[in-house]
Amino acid sequence: MDRVVRLGLTNVVYFQCNLDYFTARFDVGVSLHACGVATDIVLEKCFEHRARFVSCPCCYGKLYEFDRIRYPRSGVFQRSELLLKEYLCIAHCADQTHDLESSRTNVAKSQQGFFCMDVIDKDRALRAEEFGYSVVVKRLRPENCTPKNRVLVGVLEE
Repeated sequence: MDRVVRLGLTNVVYFQCNLDYFTARFDVGVSLHACGVATDIVLEKCFEHRARFVSCPCCYGKLYEFDRIRYPRSGVFQRSELLLKEYLCIAHCADQTHDLESSRTNVAKSQQGFFCMDVIDKDRALRAEEFGYSVVVKRLRPENCTPKNRVLVGVLEE
C-alpha cells in the first residue's frame, strides 16, 4: 500500500477479506502465498469476473474439496481418471521442496516436489484455458525468493 501511495497510483484498491464476502467488480486478481485451496478460490473468483490474474500458490499439500472446488480442476485432468487421493498425493509431494543450495537438502526429493508443483499448476492453467484465458506458468527468480517460487499469470484471449 505504501508503494501505491508513493507512486501516486489512483487506480489501485486493496481488499483484505474472505473472498466469500467480496462482491465488488475488479479487473485484476492478485494472490501471494495463497495457501492450498485459497489459490483455486482466487482463480475461480477471477474466472467469474473475467479478470486477469497473477497468483503465487503456496502450501500445495493443503488442497481439499468443498462445495465449489473439486479436484482435479481441469477437464483434461478429470478425463484422465486420476483419483482424488492420487491428486492429493501429488499435491502433498509438491510441498516436499527445499532450498537446493543447502547441504541438508535431499535433492532428488526436492526435484520430485518441483515436478509435482508443475503438475498441479498445469491443471490450474488448463482450467483457466477452459474459460478462455491464456496462461503462463513461470518460476520466480532468484529461486529462494519464496518457498514455492511459482507464478501463474492469466489474461483473457481477445
